[in-house]
Amino acid sequence: MEMINKENLSSQAKLWNFIYGFADSLVLKSAVQLDLANIIHNHGSPMTLSELSLHLPSQPVNQDALYRVLRYLVHMKLFTKSSIDGELRYGLAPPAKFLVKGWDKCMLGAILTITDKDFMAPWHYLKEGILNDGSTSTAFEKALGTNIWDYMAEHPEKNQLFNEGMANDTRLIMSALVKECSSMFDGITTIVDVGGGTGTAVRNIAKAFPHIKCTVYDLPHVIAD
Repeated sequence: MEMINKENLSSQAKLWNFIYGFADSLVLKSAVQLDLANIIHNHGSPMTLSELSLHLPSQPVNQDALYRVLRYLVHMKLFTKSSIDGELRYGLAPPAKFLVKGWDKCMLGAILTITDKDFMAPWHYLKEGILNDGSTSTAFEKALGTNIWDYMAEHPEKNQLFNEGMANDTRLIMSALVKECSSMFDGITTIVDVGGGTGTAVRNIAKAFPHIKCTVYDLPHVIAD
């Protein structure tokens, strides 16, 4: 009986983790919107709650709410917490370097795109996307009334963030691909990247294999960006 109870508790705990799974994404989003990682990075050393508060864009700051967000970021192992001279100070854990602006591996574009309210909306329409009465509409179209590509064309600021996020992911993958799987490109003289976005993938290929002619084919508003 005791083993069954433990199994039930473990199963329920797993479901509770799923129920609150959104929290990690949205706390991360708030940290990016508040620019917390860049504030600490630019300061050059861990900061107290009061010091961080003074650097936020509007005053006064709800320090209790900020404290709770910082605690959660520490729990996520994105930030660190230490006691220096009797004061709690918050610093950056290794993964937080990808929240710092100014280098090509910064992931802010991906974070702000994926956690955007409009991009989260289709997840609430998965059922409608399945029970669609013969319609071919996607969950995105059910939620926002248009397909993702037309939506991007109508929202250039979000299109730019989306492209930045995709480019960041592509840089990570392509740097490994051209290094570890270079034999894949043996004998290839031409590559056309259909849906290649802003050309991050083919730029990596062209740099590693100058003899290959690379072309990007995508929608006009993507190429324009």
